[in-house]
Amino acid sequence: MRNSKRSIQKIIFSAVILTAIISCNKLAPSENIPAYIKINGITLRSDTNKQHTLSNKITDSWVYLDDQALGAYQNPCTFPIITTPGMHSIKIGAGIKLDGIAATRVIYNFYTLFDTVVNLSPKTITTISPWTRYASYTNFLWIENFEQSGISLSNTNSDTVIQTTNLSTPANVFEGAHSGAAYLDATHPYFECRSFNSFNLPQGGAAVFLELNYKSNNLFNVGIYDNNFNQMYSLSINPSPVWNKIYVNLTNQVSGGGAPPFIIFINMTKDPNVPYPQLFLDNIELVD
Repeated sequence: MRNSKRSIQKIIFSAVILTAIISCNKLAPSENIPAYIKINGITLRSDTNKQHTLSNKITDSWVYLDDQALGAYQNPCTFPIITTPGMHSIKIGAGIKLDGIAATRVIYNFYTLFDTVVNLSPKTITTISPWTRYASYTNFLWIENFEQSGISLSNTNSDTVIQTTNLSTPANVFEGAHSGAAYLDATHPYFECRSFNSFNLPQGGAAVFLELNYKSNNLFNVGIYDNNFNQMYSLSINPSPVWNKIYVNLTNQVSGGGAPPFIIFINMTKDPNVPYPQLFLDNIELVD
């Protein structure tokens, strides 16, 4: 199932985990006169054959000059290049924080690589405006944007149910007309929702991600149930007072020996220090 494209090494770690993002203020050797490249950010473009949100959290640009890796740069940035003047190939990979962790920055290979040719001159800043799309091999197995009349999430063993917000409270709607919401209190301390459908996700190290937008004042968790109903946690997500985007890596849990098919779950237990926990969700997208 596209093993050559979809192994965990090629999809998730197509670039090694970054231990230190390269400083955009790094000085070139004094005996060389550098050219400069400026990148304000990477834009995610729509696809005619894929219905998905354009919300993203592309934080870094992984830059290749004439197919040689230069490094990863936090957007926006301006950085020097020591090379011969003239036309050069530039490729830029869209970088994310894996599981939202700053220390694990990788190229997200479900996004395409930007490819262009630029004319580089000493002492001259060349501005590049890269863009990306989802790669043609990306499968959107599940999309829940809370805009339909029904919700593809069920509530089991939960003290409350997932609801939908509307534009009467705009701050609780990420985009469109609705988002999902769960509310807890002292008499309703636990929430869990699960994907209504189960999924035959690829194993053997093939990459599987859950993308989502969220806002919460309480820690919550994401993971999977296998066919034997073993619950496997993938990530605990810290509160965010503003809408955020995260790319949750489900690969280890899916490939860890559990029996398919799998169900996705999101749960939250009331923090004793939070009187009224709230969790808002939007654009839940399962990709492999």
